[in-house]
Amino acid sequence: MKGKDKTISKHQILKNYIVFLEDLKTIQKQQRDLLRSLIPKHKLTAVYLERLTEKNHEKLMELLQLLKNHVKNSETPQGGRDQLIEHQNIIGTAGQLAILGELNTLLPADDSKALEAAPPVRSEGKMITDKKAIEAREDAIVTNLLKADGVAVIFLSGDHDLTNNFKRLAKGIKYQRVAVPKYKEVVK
Repeated sequence: MKGKDKTISKHQILKNYIVFLEDLKTIQKQQRDLLRSLIPKHKLTAVYLERLTEKNHEKLMELLQLLKNHVKNSETPQGGRDQLIEHQNIIGTAGQLAILGELNTLLPADDSKALEAAPPVRSEGKMITDKKAIEAREDAIVTNLLKADGVAVIFLSGDHDLTNNFKRLAKGIKYQRVAVPKYKEVVK
């Protein structure tokens, strides 16, 4: 924030950060509610995650197991296990449900080589992206999703839309992009 506005105070930055955390909490609650409705309807046991690759999958699963053991062996706060988990924003919505045992696992959506080839680059304060590398990364994501048996759910940042990738690589497969209400409000 200081990079964009040199006059902003520490107090204003803290205030904005608190608003950000509250928005994140609401977004994750809405995502949990949506995912919880999809789990029984489509018999989901796993979801795919952006930035999760074959290289970092094992480490994430180890972290989730540690957190799962902590939740299992600790006293549950008065608000319940969901309240404890929602404060662990680093693992995201799907990770929270995996810790609670509502999902069995998380699956890599990204291919490590395609992900490494498509990093955004900062130049003169602007983010520059290689459109061909991003397209190749999204193609690799679709290829991973096509390994699923039945319905596949993926958590992606809002700047990804796989519609064209599915049209090219998986004709006949239905792709539906969904954003929860609070996310739509925040990105306006």
